[in-house]
Formats: sequence, structure tokens, C-alpha cells
Amino acid sequence: MLADIRPLCVGHVLVTPKQHVRAALSTGAQGVLEVGRRVATAMQQITGEAGIYEHGGHPICRPGSCRTGPIHAHLHVLPFAEDISSIWRDEVRQTYATRPLVSARPMEHYLLQELHSGSLDFSNELEASMLPAVVPPHFVRRLLSRAMAERRHAWIPHGAQQHQHEAAVGQTFKLFAEFRLADSECGAATTVRAA
Repeated sequence: MLADIRPLCVGHVLVTPKQHVRAALSTGAQGVLEVGRRVATAMQQITGEAGIYEHGGHPICRPGSCRTGPIHAHLHVLPFAEDISSIWRDEVRQTYATRPLVSARPMEHYLLQELHSGSLDFSNELEASMLPAVVPPHFVRRLLSRAMAERRHAWIPHGAQQHQHEAAVGQTFKLFAEFRLADSECGAATTVRAA
């Protein structure tokens, strides 16, 4: 588990496996979803809500630079739960299928989300929505920041000054100071570390 170095808000962490897998829905990546859920459970207990988001094997995290090397699975876990798939569909007004996670082959371009709020009963299903081949840079960040602004949840713009991001990372470390996870099958880190 890593603190995002350009977090959207205090508590924004990344869950990533030590072994290379392209995306959380790839074969062999089941453990990363398990750890992501455990982190979201702890985050919800601390903050009242949590959301898990991933943009699949899509090279959108850093346009240009991502395409020069392998894309590595990483879940964004935030103390914020909002259905950004619906926002995305409403924005583009185009049709793309929402598929259940049980799939015979891994999806390459998808938006994954699981929302945790209210009770601690996490029988929520992950939702994976197919994405078109081309999406705007940082579209997940943009959708989340828009939803945060609408709900008046404190958020940090991507282009904010470095000291603002560093302060949020420091507050994330404090938030998770007592938080520990047991090692999992996917070999995820057990404490919050700098990305």
C-alpha cells in the first residue's frame, strides 16, 4: 500500500502487488482486490466511507510516459465513495456495456469501482465498465474531483503546488499510523509507504 504522491485528498492510497500484473482483473491479480477491500474496510471504519477505483490496462495514468513501459495494476482507495461510472456515461452520452466481473478473458480497457459506505457489510459487487479506446488524460481523477466538489468534500487539484500534495501525504501517514494489514497472497506492502 502506497500513499499517492499527488493525492486527490487526505487518505488517497494505492494498493499494488509486488509481482507484475497488468490490471486488477488480470489472471493472477485476485490478491490485489482482496487487499484493496481490506484497506477500504479499514478506511471506512476511520472515515465513514471508501471507494476503490482502477482504470484497468489503459495507459491513461500518465499519457506518453505510461506507453513507454509496462502498465502495472494499482487500485486507488480513497475515503470517498461515488459512482463515477454513471458520471462518465452521462458526460459522454455514449453506450458502453457494464459487465459482471465473472469473465472468461480479462478486460483491457475498463473502469473498475467498488463503493463502501453506510454499514460494514461489504457484499457490494465490483462494477467494471468498458471504456472506449481513447479517453481524456486523468479522467478518473477529473471525475472524482468533480464529484468531490459537488459534495463539498475537500480535494486537491492535480496541478496544486507540491507542498499541498506533500502535506496531504503527511496527513495520510498520520491517518494510517495505527493501521496494519497482514501479508496477503499477492505480497502487498503491509503499511502505508511513499509512492
